[in-house]
Amino acid sequence: MPKIALFRFWYEGNSFSPLPARLADFQTREWFSGAEAATFYEGKALEPGGALKAVEVAGGHELVFLDCAAAYPAGPIEAGLFLKYQESLIESLRGQQWDGVYASLHGAAVCEDEEQPELKLLRAVRAAIGEAPLAVSFDLHANLNPEVGRLAEIVLGYKTHPHVDMAETGEKAMTLLLQTLRGGIRPNSMILPADFVPTSFNMRTDAGPMSEMAALAKETCADRGFLDITVFGGFACADGPDTGASIALCAEAPLAELLEVAQRLREEYRARAEAFEERLPAPTDALAALARGEIEQPAAFLEPSDNVFSGGAGDTPGLLRALLESPPQDPCLFAFFWDPAVVERAFSAGEGAELTCALGGRLATHFGEPVPLSATVHALVEGGFVNEGPMEKGLRVEMGRAAVLRVGRIDILVTSRNVPVNDPAYFAFFGLSLDDYPLLCVKAKNHFRAAFSGRFTAILALETPGPAPSDLLSLPFKKVPAARLLFGRETLPEQEATLRQARLDDAAAIARLHAESWRSVYHGILEAHYLAHHLEEERAEFWESFLRREGMGDIVLVAERDGELQGFIALVREGEEGYDGVVENLHVAPGGRGGGIGRRLLAEACHRLRDQGGKSVCLWVFDSNAAAFAFYKRLGGVVDAHISDPEAGPSEADSRVAWRDLDDLIERCDGP
Repeated sequence: MPKIALFRFWYEGNSFSPLPARLADFQTREWFSGAEAATFYEGKALEPGGALKAVEVAGGHELVFLDCAAAYPAGPIEAGLFLKYQESLIESLRGQQWDGVYASLHGAAVCEDEEQPELKLLRAVRAAIGEAPLAVSFDLHANLNPEVGRLAEIVLGYKTHPHVDMAETGEKAMTLLLQTLRGGIRPNSMILPADFVPTSFNMRTDAGPMSEMAALAKETCADRGFLDITVFGGFACADGPDTGASIALCAEAPLAELLEVAQRLREEYRARAEAFEERLPAPTDALAALARGEIEQPAAFLEPSDNVFSGGAGDTPGLLRALLESPPQDPCLFAFFWDPAVVERAFSAGEGAELTCALGGRLATHFGEPVPLSATVHALVEGGFVNEGPMEKGLRVEMGRAAVLRVGRIDILVTSRNVPVNDPAYFAFFGLSLDDYPLLCVKAKNHFRAAFSGRFTAILALETPGPAPSDLLSLPFKKVPAARLLFGRETLPEQEATLRQARLDDAAAIARLHAESWRSVYHGILEAHYLAHHLEEERAEFWESFLRREGMGDIVLVAERDGELQGFIALVREGEEGYDGVVENLHVAPGGRGGGIGRRLLAEACHRLRDQGGKSVCLWVFDSNAAAFAFYKRLGGVVDAHISDPEAGPSEADSRVAWRDLDDLIERCDGP
């Protein structure tokens, strides 16, 4: 009887999440093999469940479950854990004769100690199984290296977002593998990177650019008689050399034909790059619109920057702070904060007790300080639930202890485990009915819509600081190629703003924006302790002093819109021998990056420097600040000096970017 091995490693990592993935996180969800794995996956809407169904329908094959692991998305996997998994898997594969192998992978794992972990895993698997056919399925958000297509005969992925076709994907991968074993097909695969990094906010497959690409891929696949074409969106927050969109093709056709089709689809994909960008409103704007009656209820306000399925940790305070500052008139439910200590305090106090605590900013404060509050312990629950679906239907979710805290008309869910809010059973676990809440505020994104789109009149995603924001340029990428990161973002709509000379009374606002910008861009570059504590106070003291300087020729400009600071630049006439000016600071509010404000500030400062007789300018930039590096190089900047601190590591390396011809820089800034 032909013997097929099945293994699984399903994990999506966010390089900017403060929450690492540990062994316990996998053990809580999926960490098993053999009969235990087979029993777990049977009938569940997951890839192995679909693969098991395909084998049972076909008959005549032995399916052996090897190491299977999965955890909810979070930060990088702790050092040593992935290697431990890989060594165990390869040991199971070696020494046996396998007729075929199926791998259920996510494709966006990140590790503390491994780069491109899934690619390295597949290399090791291929070495262990020899020429046995290999089928691999991936999440739609996989970041794929072209080598994967050379390692596996069959490569495909989800076609839906929200992902309601997990089981179908596993079933198709296994069906193609079985056909290969019977000699019915001789497939080969190819992966072609699209060389841009879309956000997933506008990546739903029911409408928009990804829907168009999915339809085009389906049509092309049918016309060409291919076995499969999958359009992958990539996962932008997994910072790595392969991060970004790609296209995978599986067919019996020659590789030259696969390449021709892939290149045509790639051009269609890249032509839609800008359509994936979506500017999200601020919570204050949404709450004001709700108060004016402009948003019909029942409504759901989403906080996707802290979405668990994007690597969020249930810890960012932005939406809650805005909600408490502008509380709605009607009852509101907030889901959720992950804070085991607060849950235990609530259990100790008991239902009906008063509880003073702080929520958010527990793991890290660079996304916002904790929000203090006084609440009533409204309810206490313990246990878990089974997903009703459609996504991951049948999967058991362990919640442990949890509490409902009431502040006025706002009920806040606090949990002891970091679990996504994507299923109706989640709220039933708390004994709550959404019918009692005209407004739901929830840390979720697109997957939430799979189960709840018909429940709310309005579902509105809002922008707050967090590890998965819509503004990718606010994140401190180190490994994604800058050209790929910036593609599709270079011609975003110009952001309206008025430029003027900074005044002394701007010091506090400049300091706040300065601190906010440093926390978003320099996380992982500057020390976390420095960014977390007293940064606003230090920057305020600095700017109070700086703006009082006289007779130095300093040029300090601000950009504002509707009275709110959007950016600032400080250019000084001293500090670098051989240059007439040095840009000491150029910062744009995270929500305004990519909209031309930084370019306008730089242009105006250089105009004024030229009026003072200046002919050249320079600035210093961290080598690891890829987005800033690319921005200055596009404007013609040339690196002419470099310093580094060997003991501090590469994150402390600086380069001087210079323009000897100020007129050329001004022309580039003023140009299209």
